[in-house]
Order: sequence, then C-alpha cells, then structure tokens
Amino acid sequence: MDKQLFSYFIDTISALTIRLHSGSKLREDELFTKSSSAGRSTASSYKEENMVGRNTAIRNLSEVTQTKKMIREDPSSFFSNSKLKIALILLCISLAVITFFSFFLIWQVSNVEHFLFEIFGVVLSSIIAFFCLNRAVILKHKISLFIGLGFVASSIIDSLHAIVSLNFLGDNLFLNYFIPQTWVAGRIIDSSMMIVAFGLYAKFLLPAKKFDKNKVTKKTFTMIGIIIILSIGSIFISLVFPIPLLLLEDFVVHRPLDVLGAGLFLAAAVMFVKMRGNLVQDHFFKGLFAYLIINFFAEIIISFSSANFNAQFNISHILKNVGYFVVILFLVKSIILQYQTKHNLVERLQTTYYQLEQSEQKFRELYETSPDLYRSINTDGKIIECNQRYAQRLQYKKEEIIGASIFDHVSEDTIDQLKESFERWKQRGISNNHEIQMKRKDGSTFPALVSATSIYDENGNLIASNTTIKDLTEINKAKEQIQEEKLKRLTAIGELSARIAHDLRNPMSVIKNTTELIELELDAKHDESLSKKFQRINRAITRINHQVENVLDFVRDKPLEFENTSVSSILNYVIDKINVPSDVTINLPKNDVKIYCDFEKLEIVFINLITNAIQAMSNTGEINIRFTDEESQVIIEIEDFGPGIPEKSLSKIFDPLFTTRQVGTGLGLPSCKNIVEKHGGTIEVKTRIDEGTTFVIKLPKKLNLVAVDAK
Repeated sequence: MDKQLFSYFIDTISALTIRLHSGSKLREDELFTKSSSAGRSTASSYKEENMVGRNTAIRNLSEVTQTKKMIREDPSSFFSNSKLKIALILLCISLAVITFFSFFLIWQVSNVEHFLFEIFGVVLSSIIAFFCLNRAVILKHKISLFIGLGFVASSIIDSLHAIVSLNFLGDNLFLNYFIPQTWVAGRIIDSSMMIVAFGLYAKFLLPAKKFDKNKVTKKTFTMIGIIIILSIGSIFISLVFPIPLLLLEDFVVHRPLDVLGAGLFLAAAVMFVKMRGNLVQDHFFKGLFAYLIINFFAEIIISFSSANFNAQFNISHILKNVGYFVVILFLVKSIILQYQTKHNLVERLQTTYYQLEQSEQKFRELYETSPDLYRSINTDGKIIECNQRYAQRLQYKKEEIIGASIFDHVSEDTIDQLKESFERWKQRGISNNHEIQMKRKDGSTFPALVSATSIYDENGNLIASNTTIKDLTEINKAKEQIQEEKLKRLTAIGELSARIAHDLRNPMSVIKNTTELIELELDAKHDESLSKKFQRINRAITRINHQVENVLDFVRDKPLEFENTSVSSILNYVIDKINVPSDVTINLPKNDVKIYCDFEKLEIVFINLITNAIQAMSNTGEINIRFTDEESQVIIEIEDFGPGIPEKSLSKIFDPLFTTRQVGTGLGLPSCKNIVEKHGGTIEVKTRIDEGTTFVIKLPKKLNLVAVDAK
C-alpha cells in the first residue's frame, strides 16, 4: 500500500469514526427521520398545490432508500461475476503453485526472524479485530462480533507465542513442540470462530439483527473472557507438555493436527457460501472469503513441515500474514466505498430535505392565504393549528384559538350535530360536507360547510385531521335571491295561469254541454260516424279540463283539511276515476294503512303519478303499488316498467313547467311534491334506463303541525 492510499485510508477512517460517533453531525438516521416527518406533515396538512416539488423529493427519498439497501445487499452473486470468478481461480492456482514449490525450497530462518513474522501478524490481526468489533458496535452485527473475537484470539495467541519464543531462544527441545502447538491452537480457534459466525449469525440478505444493549454487553464480555482464557490457556498448556500427534517424523503428513485446521478453514468457506455470503456487496466479506482460502492452503503446506523454521513452516506463516493483509485491503475498500456512499446519501438527503422545506413553505403560504377557513385538530377535539382567515372570520386572535375546543366555535343548536360528526370521524376517519352554524366571538353565527382530511401516524392510528371550512353566507344569500326571483316569476305565472284557467273553464263547459246535447240527437238518428267525432271532442275537452285543473291545483293555496283516512280507499277512488287502458294492469297492495291527510290533495298526487306511469309505458304494462307500514310513517311506492328517466332530466322533473312530453303543463310532479311536503312528507324517484321508474312517498302517520307550518 503506497503512502497516498495509506493516507487516504487514515483520513477515511477518521472521518467515518467522527461521522458515526459524533452527536453534533447530521447523521443519516436523523435526516431520514426529519425528512420523512416533514414529508408526512406536508402531505397530510395541505392539498394539491406545488405537487411537482413534493413528488421530486419523495422520488429522491425512494432512491436514497434503495442506495442505503444496496450498501448491504447485491442482487447478483460474485461467483457469477466473470472478473471475480477469474480472480478466485487465479488465487487458488497461485496458492496451489506455492504449495507445490514449497516441497522443493530450502529456506531456513532464525528464531528472531520468526519472531518478526509473528509480530507483523499480531499488528495486522489486531487492526482487523479492532475494525470488526467496531462494526459490531456500530452496525449491531453479531457476525462482526464473532469474526472480531476470532481475530482477537489470533492476536493474543500470536503475541504470547512470539514473546515466549523470544525468551526461550536457546531451548530448542521446548520450542520444537511449543511453536507448532500454539500455531495449531490459534488456527483452530480462529477457524472455529469463523464457522460459528457464518453458521449461526450470517443472515446476509436481511437487515442487521439488532439486540438489547444490556444483554449484548453481558454476552460480549462473557465471550471475550472465554476467548482470552482459551488463548492464554493454550499458551500455558503448551508451556507444560506437548499434545500427542503434534509432530510425526515417520509420516508424509508430519503435522496431522494442522490437517484438522485446514478442514475447519475449508468448512468455514463452505459455510460462507451456503449462508449466501457471496451475495453481500460489502467487500469486507469478500476479503474474509479470500482469507479462508489462503489459510486453507497455509494449513495444507505447514502440515508437511517436518521441522520449525523450514520452507513449509515459513511459507505458511507468510501466507497467514498475507491473508491478514488481504482482509485489510478489502476492509479499506469497503470503508472507502461505504464512506463515499454515505457521503452521497447525506448530500442527497440534504437536497431532499431542502426540497421538502421549500414545498412546505409553499404549502404554508397557501394554507395561510387561502380564502377558505383551515384548522387542524387532534382526536380530543382541540385546535392545534389554524390559518389567519379562520381567526379573522371568528373574530379571535390566533393565539386564542390554539388549544381551544372545536365545540366553542359552533352555535348551540348545531353542537349536537357536530358531536355526532366528530364521533363518526374518530370511528371511521371520514367527515365530508356537513353543514353547521359557526359562532363568532361576539355570539353571532354564520353557516359553513365542513370537510376533514384525516392524519395517521406510522402505525396507521388516527391522530389528527385537517379541516376545511367554507363560509356559506354569500352562497346562501345568492340562493335566497335566486329563490326570491324564481318565486316572483312563478307567482306572476301562477296569477296569469289562474286567470286563463278561469277564463277557459266557462267556454269549455259550454262546449261540453253543447256536444252532449248534439250527441243525444245523433243517437236518435243512429249516425255513428258523427258520434265518434263528438267522442273525440269530448276526450279533448276532458284533457283540457285536466290541464286546467293541474294549473289551478298548483297555483291555489287552499288550506289542507286533515282527516284519518285509509290510503287504499283513496287509491280505489282514483282508479275508478281515471281511464285505465285495457292493456294496463294495476297491482294494488293487499294491506291497508291509515294516515292523517287531505283526501282530495292525495287524490291529485295519485292521479298524476298513475297517469304518468300509464303514459310512460305507452298504455301497455303493469303498475305495482306497495305500502310499507313503519312505526312513525307510511312508505308508498308506485312502480312502472317503462323506459326510465334519462339522467339529464332526473334533476329537473320536480321543476315547474318542465316536461318531456309534447302535451302537458309540466306542473303535475311539482304539484305532487308541493302536496306531499305540505303533509310533512317527502317524495323521491328511483329509475333505471329500460327497466322502469319508482316514485317513493314517505308520509307521517300523525300530523306534525310544527313541520307543516314551517313548510
């Protein structure tokens, strides 16, 4: 590693350590929390203005999240990467060549040179152990913890190994079993820790498994204590007596225990692949895999070593240090890449946060300058925010409104309605377009239309709402003016129609009486052709009289005469009175109900509805009439199977003078509506194209004089 790379490595380590541990720096999680909360607040507080900036910010957040995920995961195996596959093959070939030539080399070193090998290894393994344990603390990785403990064991054993070996330079008998024995102990502990790490805790494709700090502390100290005891214990055991089968001079494999170490390193490499460690993007894990392969070959080579400090012995020690160095190189690359990624991540989050702040500022301006009244409330009904328009309209200062109850700002006669709407909102999260009377500070009121948009926390719990309140004062005034103007016009039309109707009735009576006299004379002469012509004249006169009656019924304000009457009797009288075609069947209800009503007025309603049904079906079909007797009201349904009412006409059918027929005054249905409402009831229509129409009349059983007077 050249000086520039080493300098960059040191600077990167320092910067990363400061960024990860300093509370004064802007940390990634803080940015995520702040940006996300700002986004949620903005999105939930305001509506459809400046959406471009907000969408851009959200899109950046999505990209940042994906980048954060890619720090830990890579969708492709590095075995499927041709360059990495070639690098792995070349590594194995190189190590195999080194293994082969180690049998032909004659290379003897001194104990002091061996001491330098070990010290160099101690430094390298200590660096790796430090960063692994640092990763375990910062990332809360159990796998990093166990790998770090393995390197701690290597550092302890190698350091004690070097110190004891240096102090017993002249005692070759002791060093002949102490040095190989401590090597085996260090290799077995190191490889075993790798197997434990990869086998038990390597959930590579999942987020880092976090654990309780107190439990971690206890377990960590326990494991560190065990590692220290094993490491130091192996040294002391090696000081006392040699382990059997440590060194066999009569066999080709002189160190059979190192074959065990080679098997453990190979098992750790297999476990690494089995647990999908090859899918992790982090270069540190790629370096660990190379370290396992290198140490596998180092253990194979040293297993053929027949004496301390010979070629196989020295090459194995060098390969062990090379393995450490490779891990450090990959660790440096990992740190640099992660630091660069985090740096880019922070920059993009800062940009996103700035965009969200800009969007929030625009939404805040929209909120404050809107002509509508805005307020935000919590689930207790307390106002937590409002715009200036709301405060001005209710004659309060903004400071007086914050913290007040929403029920303080409504009139007494609509407070129950607001409470019902508020409870419904808390249960369902929905509150749309309900009209209430808002109350100003001076006690005066004004009508308003209230709608609410619900706000939820990250767990989906309802926590607040943003309420839009539209002042209906001007709208209602405009409606009243329109109604007054319409009423004036209708009054003028009514007066004119009444005069015309009265003027028509007398001439029509004369015509009718005259035609009847002529018919009597014709009957005596048996002139059938003239008789049919006079019948047509009579039908035309009847139709004109019917239209005249419709006009008079609509314009006359005759007081209702209520009596307890059977609805079936009114229907029977109506059916006898009107001319029902032979191809029309009227199905009357079997049950009967009684209500307080004006017999003659309901007669007009039924005549109009049944006549309309007959005409809608072109004088052919069925008409169903049904009664539903409820506790306080009677529901009367008149159903036909005609073509139905088009949607464009449906909203106008009760308007005076509106008709879709060539013959008609357009006053029949308005008269029906007027009569039903004077009885304190309602009339509505249900229709489906090509299937028919049903008129539904709801009348109270008992007369509600207050309602009638009000109407």
